[in-house]
Amino acid sequence: MVFYLRSLLRSETSGINNFIRVSFFTCSFLSYIGSARGFWIVRHGSLSTDRLDPIVQPDVVSSHVHTIVGAKNFGPTVDKETLLASECTTAPVQADMSSYWAPQLYYQSANGSLTLIPIQAVNTYYLNREGENGDINPFPAGLRMVAGNPYNNQSDKAVSFVCLGPGDSPQTDKLPTSQCPSGLRAQVTFPSCWDTKNLDSDDHKSHMSYPKGDFVDSGNCPSSHPQKVMTLFHEWIFNVQNFEFREGQKNWVFSFGDDIGYGFHADFVNGWKQEVLAAAVKQCTGTDFGVENCDPFKDSIDHDKASSCTRASTVDEAVGKDSPIDALPGCNPIPVQKDATCSNSQTPSISGGSGNSTETSSANASKSATKTADSSEISNTSTTSASGNSTQSTTTA
Repeated sequence: MVFYLRSLLRSETSGINNFIRVSFFTCSFLSYIGSARGFWIVRHGSLSTDRLDPIVQPDVVSSHVHTIVGAKNFGPTVDKETLLASECTTAPVQADMSSYWAPQLYYQSANGSLTLIPIQAVNTYYLNREGENGDINPFPAGLRMVAGNPYNNQSDKAVSFVCLGPGDSPQTDKLPTSQCPSGLRAQVTFPSCWDTKNLDSDDHKSHMSYPKGDFVDSGNCPSSHPQKVMTLFHEWIFNVQNFEFREGQKNWVFSFGDDIGYGFHADFVNGWKQEVLAAAVKQCTGTDFGVENCDPFKDSIDHDKASSCTRASTVDEAVGKDSPIDALPGCNPIPVQKDATCSNSQTPSISGGSGNSTETSSANASKSATKTADSSEISNTSTTSASGNSTQSTTTA
């Protein structure tokens, strides 16, 4: 069955706090999955736009600009305690204090100047894709993971795009080549098999795996990553329709210089209240993908608080939000170049932080070094953890 359930959501042009409307296809799909558990979608507005990446480049200005949703306490470094202490989150379910981020999309005008394209919304799907590995488990507390690779030069099964507008737009493996009347949706699927030991890894990927087989969203987990967790699927919707489209030209480019789209990626740090997440995985069956129908969420739903939750940028630089800029922030030539070098490049400061450049990040990575999961962090899961160590790396992503 096709994973990307385009017909599940209402038109993306309506307000952030409106509920998801369920189509006939959705009802049929829910009947098909029958006993499947843990289906819901959380819809976010924007938290901030900043050149930070606390997973890959902690405590420094990162290589490229990201658009961020989730817990307000996002910053140069994050951990589960910091996230859980946030006063709000962009998620209507305030028990979800996770952080989610992806590269910012820019409009490239005819004269080469660049303007930030605001996000319309971000949908985070929490899905059940059972295999032969037993029950679906909640993410362990503090889990970090990355999906996609900024330097991909070919199609990635985990990444796709949809042009929103009238009719059924085809899903593509790269940025569309025509205007999108209701916005552009960038999609990414995260791995759903965990090694049961590590909350992160040196490359921020090895502790997780996609299922075996041809599909990134379903199948059995490999023996190296035996525990099945929920499938996290993101939709990042950008308001490209508000910018003039030039036929035959590269109109859109991601903040790391990718004007094709193969390198789209996203990051996630689990900041859920674990007891709520675990209860939802067990109880939220047949909720029509809505959070209001999930009992464990009811005490923490606050749409007004979510819609007003924002965070000021902490990196002192222009990112093309208020007026066009001449080049992408950081050293990011177009098209994307791995290990690019730029002359006269200056690293801005971080408000209240060190303001170190990405080149010095290895010296700071230990400040945010991740650890292995202990028994308390994987409570409510079916597999006992093991010991070991894992540290942060500074590979650009």
